[in-house]
Amino acid sequence: MKGNAVLSAALSAVLFVFTACSSRDNPVDRYTDNTDESLAIRERQARAVMAEGRAITERQKEARALSDKFEDRFRNKTIPEGEYPMNVIYPDYYGGDWPNKEDGKWIVLVKGDTAVIRKSIAGIVGSNNFIIKPCEYSYRELNDIDEYITKRLEEDKNKAILDNMSVWGVTVELNKVAVGLKDCSDKKVSEFKKNITDHPAVKFEQRDEIIVDEERR
Repeated sequence: MKGNAVLSAALSAVLFVFTACSSRDNPVDRYTDNTDESLAIRERQARAVMAEGRAITERQKEARALSDKFEDRFRNKTIPEGEYPMNVIYPDYYGGDWPNKEDGKWIVLVKGDTAVIRKSIAGIVGSNNFIIKPCEYSYRELNDIDEYITKRLEEDKNKAILDNMSVWGVTVELNKVAVGLKDCSDKKVSEFKKNITDHPAVKFEQRDEIIVDEERR
């Protein structure tokens, strides 16, 4: 999971740069011709965006290194590498992690005494250059909920609910299990809660498109 989470966070940082250049604020988008001037402006803008993306990725290198070191501490060496993430048994306090978009620092969600846990994590990764944030649910708890949802959706009686779903999975930064519904009306949400789960860690959102769940790749 964490490998995908770090990659996802890195890609999100690059997407943030593109989002900042919206069509409303970007004069390049007002050009409708292919004059040398407009092409030159677009080329300069593209180079600037790519440079910023590389800078963000560079700042996140240490975060990825710390994340990998932390993960290795809890890797079950008896389980084959190909069975990741099942070969990593996270501690009960761990809620997830990702690199900060702004400064590239490693952010770790923890459940419990943040001061005590911070000291423990620093000892594992050999660094204090990270940010601790408190969370309500551990990653193991969220993953258990995610797996429970999947199991219930496999039941024939819940086929209609499954057909209304576009994506579901652990969303680390929100510390929730996100459930995307094509029809996210109160009625459909109530049906899901009644037949699948009404756990407070589940967050519902309108999602029309079918999206590949990164956690299931």
